Amino acid sequence: MVRKNLAHVGLALLFLGMFCTTSSAATLRVGHPNTSCPNAQYTTITAAINAAAPGDVIEICPALYPEQLIITKPLILRGVLTKVNIESYLPCCNEVKRVLIQPNLQDLQGLAVEAVITVMDTEDVTIDNLAIDASHNTVAGCDIGLSAVHFYNASGRLKNSAVFGAQLPNPQNCST
Repeated sequence: MVRKNLAHVGLALLFLGMFCTTSSAATLRVGHPNTSCPNAQYTTITAAINAAAPGDVIEICPALYPEQLIITKPLILRGVLTKVNIESYLPCCNEVKRVLIQPNLQDLQGLAVEAVITVMDTEDVTIDNLAIDASHNTVAGCDIGLSAVHFYNASGRLKNSAVFGAQLPNPQNCST
């Protein structure tokens, strides 16, 4: 009886093993040339996002990235700590050894919101250990919103990150 049950269990496991697939997330690394960022495959975050498959992890080495990001698939963007002197990249923040994303903002998706990072039409996006600066924006009036990170029809997490510079030039003249 025990042999027969073991045979059935073994057959069931074999059957499940044949039809179940496992997927593992790839890790893509972004870093600037001539820095001590080992194994960097990309020099821009945008290139890594475009190359990534859903569920992949994008590790970003400390530097200044003047990019405006659009994420439309489940990803993890993670700023990593490395032994690198980034004072030449971050003259404003001598002791900050983080990833700084600081683009000149535009309304790229027609959403009437300028954002450093736009996450849209997806879920399960994690943004971790980044410094996100929205101060280089072109918002001059009240018609366009301003955000450092904007989730549009999307969900995710913003963890261990610094967000700053998302201020309208004259909000007193805007009605709520």
